[in-house]
Amino acid sequence: MPDRAIACDPHLDLGDGKMSVIPHRNFDALSATGGMTSTLRDAETWFSAFACGGEVNGRRLLKPETVEEMLSPRVAVKRNGIHPQRWASRYEANFVSYGLGWYAHDFAGRRVNEHTGALEGFLVLGCSVPSERVAAVIYTNQHQSPAISPLRYLLLAHAFGIEQKDWDARFEAFAGEAKRAPQMINGEPYFYRPLSKVEGTRPTQPLAGYAGDYAHPGYGTVPIRLENGKLTIDIIGNPCDAEHWHHELFRAVPRDPAIRSYHAQIFFRFEPDPHGRLTRLVIPTIATFEKRA
Repeated sequence: MPDRAIACDPHLDLGDGKMSVIPHRNFDALSATGGMTSTLRDAETWFSAFACGGEVNGRRLLKPETVEEMLSPRVAVKRNGIHPQRWASRYEANFVSYGLGWYAHDFAGRRVNEHTGALEGFLVLGCSVPSERVAAVIYTNQHQSPAISPLRYLLLAHAFGIEQKDWDARFEAFAGEAKRAPQMINGEPYFYRPLSKVEGTRPTQPLAGYAGDYAHPGYGTVPIRLENGKLTIDIIGNPCDAEHWHHELFRAVPRDPAIRSYHAQIFFRFEPDPHGRLTRLVIPTIATFEKRA
């Protein structure tokens, strides 16, 4: 984005319950997964095209069969799956599924296809409803906003000409239940954290023995350093202060308040190689890194 003066500023709750402006960040490293900056008009064109069989304003962008292939439900999303938010954000649905880059769920007897776009401090939700030839797009310059899901249903109910309900209250009731549900996979929390702490344990070697560079062919290098008697770790570009948890498990706390607002802690552990040396760094849900000689 060459001219940020024409764009809104990203906002985050940095832990004080208030929305604060944060800097625009460079997202080049993840742009291959969809790091795009666009306008409301462009988003309107995109979602309208999928609501209208690939055509918008008299111009065909995609074949109708291509659109339907992308929007068709393919993979079931479970209510008690590894990430309850997939259901909680679509709290009026009886089914939630995933197609080719698009969610599919039902509302008021219609199939709603939608997807989000999020970068730090921004969140977009767009819906396409082919049976009604209706599209809805919501932009916000907050990374998280409880208004987005209820607003989606308010807009769709208006477009369908059906009775409006207290979408906020319904969302709060459903979301509260989802937050209380554990986010587990294979018996461990989806965003990994230990389920308990073994008191009285100590690292098996001096902290200096853990320091070094740990490499992975895909994720690059994670440096661990000993600074003023404490470990620090840079987890893929996120500097953290680390502390011993138990046995060979450590807890990292991001220094960046923006990162910390949604990843308050990141756990990692050390494992032995075939020779018994603690040369393997394991960051659950990410990868195993090997210590460089």
